Amino acid sequence: MRELDTAEDVNDVLVWRLRRIARLPAHPGEALRRPQAPRV
Repeated sequence: MRELDTAEDVNDVLVWRLRRIARLPAHPGEALRRPQAPRV
């Protein structure tokens, strides 16, 4: 996991950790770029 001691922005690291725990993409925009499986 990313540590906080050398982070430029602690908030960014905390958001990254929460998104990682929730198994979401590291950056919100990545979800829009990923192809989705066709719905049946």
